[in-house]
Amino acid sequence: MRIKLCAVAALVAIATLLPAGPSGAAARGEEHCAARVVGQKASGEFIMSPTVCRSTREAALVAVGARTATGYQTQGSFTIGVHYDGFSLSGDSFSVVGDNCLGGWLNLSSSWDNRVSSTLNGCYRIIHYDGDSLSGSAESTFGGGGNLIGLNNKANSIQYSS
Repeated sequence: MRIKLCAVAALVAIATLLPAGPSGAAARGEEHCAARVVGQKASGEFIMSPTVCRSTREAALVAVGARTATGYQTQGSFTIGVHYDGFSLSGDSFSVVGDNCLGGWLNLSSSWDNRVSSTLNGCYRIIHYDGDSLSGSAESTFGGGGNLIGLNNKANSIQYSS
């Protein structure tokens, strides 16, 4: 009996030292998406290029023409905002590339609705709304950006301004 208990204790000790199997984002890897502003409606709503997703943010920016393969920013555009599904600019991301911070806005795609937790600002002020077309409650990030508190995982439209 004593040998059996020692064997069981040894197996439990070994099992607790083994790394757990991959799960969630770690198992699939992060996904970084980007889209470029290609026009603007009279309402101020951005007309966006198709969204492209890659395993790195840099690769996604290259795919939408915002960066060259060597990492240089292309002329006339910059990343006006990067939205993350984790706090402190972590996790999957969605980058928006444009050429101004004059109040243009977008409705988030269904894959990003109610998902944004933090934002890296390219424009001084980025306003997150819990409804489509700039409706409902709003929360802003300023300067370099930051975490959303009241609208964490609730944003449906976003406006970019100076």
